[in-house]
Amino acid sequence: MRTSPSSRARGASAERRARLHYRLRGYRILDANVWAGGHELDVVARRGRVLVFCEVKAKLGMGYGDAAEMVGPEKQRRLRRAAESWLAVHPDMSGLEMRFDVVTVERRTLKRMTAAFVIALLAAGVVTAVASARRKPTRGERIAITAAVKRSNPGAPARCYPLSISVSTVNRRYASADYTRVVSCRTLVEDGIFVLRWVRPGRWRIVGEGSEHPCSQAPRGVIRDLLGTCS
Repeated sequence: MRTSPSSRARGASAERRARLHYRLRGYRILDANVWAGGHELDVVARRGRVLVFCEVKAKLGMGYGDAAEMVGPEKQRRLRRAAESWLAVHPDMSGLEMRFDVVTVERRTLKRMTAAFVIALLAAGVVTAVASARRKPTRGERIAITAAVKRSNPGAPARCYPLSISVSTVNRRYASADYTRVVSCRTLVEDGIFVLRWVRPGRWRIVGEGSEHPCSQAPRGVIRDLLGTCS
């Protein structure tokens, strides 16, 4: 079925807004409008250890239902097949935690439904092993790590500087933090992942930054445990 130029324009605009939404929250866009397994993936994004496959929908009004209703069982099946095909081409991403999102855009409103549906049993053993090798930070750790990260970008507005932090359970002196360098809430300069090392109580030091980290950056496979992959 052919779509009208106006529908295609609305769809393209919605996808641009969705990509910006993710980037300003610290995600890196790995692919957009990519075909895999005979089906299209609107957005493939990554933040730290989380890999997101996102379906974008441009809504014309309330009569079109919510995000879950707009992506029915058949569409879910197609997206699962596309995600599996994409992962087959990118085996280095198979150790990450996978998630599906549905983003709906209606006029000036953007809504994201997280974990809209799940790929059953896809890389379940790998995901479980990776998840057990890290934990959420304590309140004190979060304060100290956030301070260390923000020292590297002191001019970033607090309201658009999200931070996702994990601490290694294999070696608790190491942690990772996703970062987004911004000069305003709509102007992103750089994003990636920091690897930090504990120095003393209340003080952490950045030992590496960027989108890829060498396995040798920390002892005994800590980088792979924290990030799910290393170079």
